[in-house]
Amino acid sequence: MQLETEGMTFKSLSQFQILLPLIFLASGCSDPKPRAPDPFAEASPVPLQIEPRARQGSNDAPVPSALPEKERPKRGSAVEGLDLATLTQQFRNAPEAEKRGEIVEALWSMDTPAAVEALRQLFYIEREFDVKVDILAGVSDSKKPETRDSRFKLVVTALAPGQPKDVRELAAQMLVELDDPRAISLLQQYTQDADPDMREAASEALETRRAVDQP
Repeated sequence: MQLETEGMTFKSLSQFQILLPLIFLASGCSDPKPRAPDPFAEASPVPLQIEPRARQGSNDAPVPSALPEKERPKRGSAVEGLDLATLTQQFRNAPEAEKRGEIVEALWSMDTPAAVEALRQLFYIEREFDVKVDILAGVSDSKKPETRDSRFKLVVTALAPGQPKDVRELAAQMLVELDDPRAISLLQQYTQDADPDMREAASEALETRRAVDQP
């Protein structure tokens, strides 16, 4: 029996089996069996794909860029730098309580007797509770002797019986730190108020004021 493979003739099966490894070596194969993939072999690195940034004017959404802090545009208040008359007029014309609150802050930043007197007049016509509180809260921030009398008059206006109860009680607390010697006598007056809550608030403020004044 003769066998032929790749142009070679073998006389018997045994001769073919003996020469088979040599045939594989000659063809560049050292192992007739296919090799299984090595599970521990390092995988080929996958190239990193970076998507291009969207250009302005294209249909793609623009990529926002963060500006350094010093380059970011700063939005100032629209009432900064305005004079007293303009601020007062804008307060009267502003329908939004938030806008009136900004004007109150600008008026207190002036810290002049005329500005505090303007705040007192605006306090009298204001109907929004939060804005009234904003006006009254500035009393404790101003420490100039020249505004003392104007600040005292503002507190007196806030203590009037026609004002909301919470506003009156807050005004009594303002007298605790007000740098005006008339504060004690004013608190004594309101310890006889018709409103029992106001009498209590004035009494507590008077007690605290006396403790503060003691050396």
